[in-house]
Parts: sequence; structure tokens; C-alpha cells
Amino acid sequence: MKKQILFLQLSFTVYFVQAQYCGNSGPGQCTTTGTFVTPGFYPVSSQLPSFVNGQAPTTTLQFKNFNVINFSGNNYTVISLRIDSVGNLPAGLCWASNKANNTFANQEQGCVQINGTPQDSVGEYKLYISVTATVQPPVGPITPVTIDASAAGINYYMRLVDSCQTAPPTDTLQAATFVPYNLPGCLFVDLGADKTACNGSTVALHAITTAGAPPFTYLWQSTGNAVSCDTCPNPTSVISQNSSFIVTVTDSFNTSATDTVTYTVSGAPFNFSITSSGSDTFCLGASTTLRANGSSAYSYQWQRNGNDIAGAMDSSYLVSDSTGVYNVFFTGTGCTAGSNAIGVVVYPLPAVSFVLNPDFVCLAASSFTITGESPAGGNFAGIGVSGNIFDPSTAGTGSHVLIYTYMDLNGCTNTARDTIMVNNCLGMEAINANPQMLIYPNPSTGLLTAESDMVLNNATTAMVFDITGSRLPIFFTKEGNRMMADVTQLAAGVYVLKLQANGQQFNSRFVKG
Repeated sequence: MKKQILFLQLSFTVYFVQAQYCGNSGPGQCTTTGTFVTPGFYPVSSQLPSFVNGQAPTTTLQFKNFNVINFSGNNYTVISLRIDSVGNLPAGLCWASNKANNTFANQEQGCVQINGTPQDSVGEYKLYISVTATVQPPVGPITPVTIDASAAGINYYMRLVDSCQTAPPTDTLQAATFVPYNLPGCLFVDLGADKTACNGSTVALHAITTAGAPPFTYLWQSTGNAVSCDTCPNPTSVISQNSSFIVTVTDSFNTSATDTVTYTVSGAPFNFSITSSGSDTFCLGASTTLRANGSSAYSYQWQRNGNDIAGAMDSSYLVSDSTGVYNVFFTGTGCTAGSNAIGVVVYPLPAVSFVLNPDFVCLAASSFTITGESPAGGNFAGIGVSGNIFDPSTAGTGSHVLIYTYMDLNGCTNTARDTIMVNNCLGMEAINANPQMLIYPNPSTGLLTAESDMVLNNATTAMVFDITGSRLPIFFTKEGNRMMADVTQLAAGVYVLKLQANGQQFNSRFVKG
């Protein structure tokens, strides 16, 4: 008998020190309530309320001891049963019973209190309950037996959620140690720290939400100065007295969060505002000047889209090329104040191109439609232009600049220019009349060929002159009875080609297109 008692004491010591035991069992932990017929823990898992992260539990687990247990195929009468451990509790929790030694007599009712504050992953936890039962076998001496409750068919589960969440029903068939929940995080809203505001300044209230399930709705309340919009996420308020602002944010699960920010007024009343000298929407090339309400008591820092503009520290700021939302911060009299914001839109100029084709015509040529503009739909201007028609005879000989102007849907205009050459082309009709020299193609834009029997003489030379008589650095190659040269680099105009051989010379004009 002494040996049995020693074994029981040893078993008790080993299991009693297991993790998650609070170490202070006794009558002060909990009180049994109700009468239970069937041995086990109550309430059953499916009726156990969820535990909540950050909140101390208030639920007590009731317990009724066994009369007879089946172990290794044999029935044993329970003399007493000791709860050794309740494991796999969420972090932050521990257990204790209403018996100092955690031991209960045959069919005795007791209770287990879960203490602490949970702080763990949300989900369903399967508890590991281990007990040591002192039993009377059918034959033989009284024996202590250590039993895993789940091996005896007793499974117990608990659910853990965050404060805003509702746990799904308990899965009493779950074999896993832990099953995480995929639930929306708890909605949180933050208005930032309390602040000091200049008297008369405009403050922007920003409700910054964390987690929750969008879309969100907002409800603002204030004591002191009113807000510009009581259902907006980011209203403004002009501060002229100490004021507190409260926002309540509600998500699509009807979960709400609230926060408050207080502004303390400072300094004498002042109009912290900016105005624009012109239109806030214009095309690149125009501008508007933003002006702050001036006072020698304040310094200035202009901002664009919430960022400081380097060097912009005067009471005015010229906007000419950057779209954005502009405001200024006033600093002085012990406080900093933000102004109202002005949105400026600067439209870019449309991309316009104009390449005349043709860009060389004879004076006697007929009028023609001007082409080569992009995008289409603009207007042409210049000497000899009427609508989209160019008349060489009206323009007269010489170089003429034609202008193409295009306006886009924003009302922004841009122009492109090109030059057309009008030549009297005198004698051009006889260019190819001399059977002794043929020039082609004429007009030419690249490779020019002069064909003549004179070329058969190896001493033949070919030269190009402009209309002023200056020789140009154009070099020819010989092939049979042809002389060929690349005239790409020549400007559009009329030129003279001279062939010389054996004291003979032929001159012919050609046009570079």
C-alpha cells in the first residue's frame, strides 16, 4: 500500500508542474453550479462562448468525475481522479481548479477556471487534457493510471477571436491541434495626437482606418468649431476656439470604431487663406499667381500635393507648368497654420508637326491642297494660302514660310512651320529636249542620272552649280554612257548640270525636290 501511495505522489509531481497550470488551485478559483448526470466537462464545446484576445475570460468549466472507466479493454471503478494538465490553451491563459490538489472523488463535481488574458492567433484550439485516475481493477490492488482524455473519447475545444469578430460554430470533429480563422481584422480608426492650432486656421481631419471590411461610412461630431462635412472621411474645420472632433467609422460588417482629437486654439484671429489671381485651369505657357493673406507676423512655406516646394517661401507663388493641389503654411505667433487648398490644372500643348509635300513648285504651277500636317483639323496661314489651298502665283517666287496651327479639346494650341520654294522655272520645258543629254529623274530627291554619248569618252566631267553660279561639291560616278550622283544633301531648288568633254559643253537644269 505504501508503494502505491509513493507512485501516486510521483505521478502527481510530474504532471502538476506542466505548462499552463496557474499554480493556485483551491476553493477561491470557482464554484460548482448545477447537477450533471454524465461525466465530463460542461458546457459542451459547441456551447462554450468564444474567448476574446485582450479580454480576461469569465466562463468557468464545470466537471463531473467518472464512476467507471474503461482502460485497455477492462472496466475500472474510479476511486479518485486528478487533473494533471490542460494544454494547448492560447498564449496568455492558464488553468486552476477548485481543489487545492486538483483531485476529485468518485462522481464528484468540480470546476476549472481559465485565468489570464489571451493574446494569440484567432482560431479553434483542441485542448490536451491529461488526468491520473486511482482505480480499483476487477482483480488486483488499487492502481494509479495516467490517461489522455482524448484517448478516452473526451475531446474539448475552445475558440479565440479578436474583439470585433464572431467565431464560426465549433467543429467538434476537428482532429488538428489548431485551425486558424480567416476573419476580417478588427476595425481601428486613428485621428492622430491632439494639436495646437492658430486662431483662424483651417485644419484637415484625417480618419486613418486599419483593418475592417470596406466600404466604410463616417459620422463626425464636434464640440466647438463645426466640420465642413459630417459624413466625409477627411473634412476640414476653421479653428477659432478650443474644439474636439469625434469620428465613428462603420465597416460593411456593421463593426464600428471611434476616435477623438482635440485642437487648442492659439494666438489672435487671422485669416489663413490663399487666393488665385487668374484661372486655375490653363494651357502650358500661361500662369496664375497664388497669394497668401499677408502679415509680417508670419513666414511662409508653399506646398504642392502635400510636399514642400523648395525655396517657395514668399507670400505669393507663380504656378506656370505643374498641375497639383497648392497650399501654404503660415508660421508665427507660436503656431503653424495651413491655408485652404487650390487645385491648379496645367494642360500640355498638343504635339503638332508640319512637313510640306511638295516643298518646291514652279510659279506657273496650279494651286494645290496643302498636306503634311499632323494632327489633322487645324488651320494654315502664310502668303499664298487660302484655307488649305496654296497658290504659287499669288505667293510669288522665293521661299515662303507656311504656318500650321492646331487646337485640342482643352483649348490649347500649338504651331508648326515649314518652308516652300516657288521658282520661275524658266527654260525648264527644254531640259530634256536636247537629245545629246538626258537627265532623270527630274525633279530628283536622291540619285540623279545624266545620260549622254559624251560620257563614253573617259575625259568627260560632270559638275553642279547653283543659280548664283557657285560650283557645289557633288561628285559623279561613271557607268557606261551615264554619270550618276547623290544629290540628297542639296536644298530644294533649281540647279545647273554641266557635262564637258573634248572641248564640248552641255548645260541642263534640274530641280531638287
